[in-house]
Amino acid sequence: MKIRNFNKRAYEGTEYSPSLSPLDTLHKPYDNMRIRIMHAGIWCALLALLATLSFLEIIHGETYRELAEQNRIRVKEKIPPRGIIYASDGTPLVVNAPEFTLLATPFDIYANNFPIETIIAKLEERFGKTDDLTEGAKRLASYSYVPIVLKKNLSYEEGIKLVPVIAEWPGVFLQESFNREYPYKNLLAHIIGYTSAVKKEDMTRDSFYSFSDARGQNGVEAWYEKELRGVKGTREVQVNAFGKEDRIISETDPKKGEDILLSIDLSLQEMLTARIEEEMQKRGVKRAAGIAMDPRNGEILALISLPAFDNNLFTTSFSQEKFQQIISDENSPLFNRAIAGEYPPGSTFKIIVGSAALEEGVTDERFSVLSTGGIRVGEWFFPDWLPGGHGTTDIRRAIAWSVNTYFYTIGGGVPNREGLGIDRIVSYAKKFNLGVKTGVDLTGEGRGFLPTKEWKFAAKNERWYLGDTYHASIGQGDILATPLQIALYTIFFANGGVLYRPHIVKKERVIIDKNFISTHNVDVIREGLRDTVRYGSARSLEIPGIEPAGKTGTAEFSKDKKPHGWFTGFAPFNNPEIVITVLMEESGGSEAAAPIARDFFNWYFTRSKKLEVRN
Repeated sequence: MKIRNFNKRAYEGTEYSPSLSPLDTLHKPYDNMRIRIMHAGIWCALLALLATLSFLEIIHGETYRELAEQNRIRVKEKIPPRGIIYASDGTPLVVNAPEFTLLATPFDIYANNFPIETIIAKLEERFGKTDDLTEGAKRLASYSYVPIVLKKNLSYEEGIKLVPVIAEWPGVFLQESFNREYPYKNLLAHIIGYTSAVKKEDMTRDSFYSFSDARGQNGVEAWYEKELRGVKGTREVQVNAFGKEDRIISETDPKKGEDILLSIDLSLQEMLTARIEEEMQKRGVKRAAGIAMDPRNGEILALISLPAFDNNLFTTSFSQEKFQQIISDENSPLFNRAIAGEYPPGSTFKIIVGSAALEEGVTDERFSVLSTGGIRVGEWFFPDWLPGGHGTTDIRRAIAWSVNTYFYTIGGGVPNREGLGIDRIVSYAKKFNLGVKTGVDLTGEGRGFLPTKEWKFAAKNERWYLGDTYHASIGQGDILATPLQIALYTIFFANGGVLYRPHIVKKERVIIDKNFISTHNVDVIREGLRDTVRYGSARSLEIPGIEPAGKTGTAEFSKDKKPHGWFTGFAPFNNPEIVITVLMEESGGSEAAAPIARDFFNWYFTRSKKLEVRN
């Protein structure tokens, strides 16, 4: 049945509905609720967009501006020339050779979708596989603006040839820098040290460094790193989308590092090195050290440690093969024996024991001991080095002939006569700067070692015996000293009682201590040292017109190996101007060291006379 004026589409959910006007029919299905929901959605979208824009602008606006600016403007470092190191006469001992470092900015490579493999492959074709390239390829995996080192130590010619090649590579550029060269190589390697590439921990500790930098790793180069390295400059540049410079916006020049003047006498260093090497070859000795110092101020005039190494290995011509040869060498060429080697001082230590005994009243210049070949304590026998002994011996003769019996007596004591004992021996040894670093301005210095009763019990679970004190009294047992420490206490007796801090850079002298041994007692020891050369164990050193003084030493350290040989002394006896200390490892004794000192004194004072005539 059809109903008039019925419109079935007007309403849903009702069976019948009266017909509506056309306007109502169009309007009603979209009214109110749907319109409100639509409006609310639009407003929410607008508010969300506004909030996002506000967040980006207010909260992260600065960050995104910096990123955008970084994409367009870069600040590059300008490397300062490193300070020059000079010998005492002004001879330059290092060279700053201009070079290039090849770097790449990872962001520019990725932004231009350029294959890293292409860059590395082309560089390997030109330079071969190197550690720089291998490490650089790994670091390029980061999406970073920080430049990565691809190749260091590029010569000027190599850098120029690379310019047209890298022009096609986004983000790859050359940085001007300087490479350290060492023309004197092995002669000064243990003094000057070397520079090499910084490590990650260097950059963590000091914000001065970046991956392309080198820093002093040993010797003077390391000790005076902050003075030598200078101040970096900067160049602010605008780059294009390829990461290449368009223009310079601003620039500050780098400041060259400070120059340093050493106390090292180059000709003296050359002479003493050559003479030690000659004696080593003659006697089949593999390791040795020598030091020459000015007793008037503590300046180190020569410092030798053999074998040595070519310090250029770590800068211009690094070879993994050569490096492996050096570190696997059983004679340890990298080890600076002169300041870090710790050895039994042998009879050179007797001058400390003698001065301590004089100062403590344990002995005096008139007290004598009958040396018959040694001292027996129960089942143990402590010998003199000369079978049958040296007869009646006072302190001067005991020093001159290095008579063990005398020092057993004043050091450890005998029945009815008290000795110093280990506590006082150690106390005086500390006054002479043993058991601690001297403070020399070189890296890697050793402390030596002074044994005590407490140490022996803790380390060996043994009590201290009289025999231990006897051994210590003649510089044996567990006492250890560096060649520099022995040279230092020789200086004390040479100059009459002042202990200067040893130094290798020209500077004001520094007194560690002085006058802790009376002038009279110092003079007694000095006279014993002069007698050593006049008629004692080093009489081969007697040179007319020079009057050297000194002490020989033979230091046993192993039943299966030869003892070390020592000589330490000064000249002239009155108004000394030079001290020399020589160590010949496993040489058999002092007879290997004393001839070197004799020839050194002869050469030194012959040269001095020539200079006086010339002036």
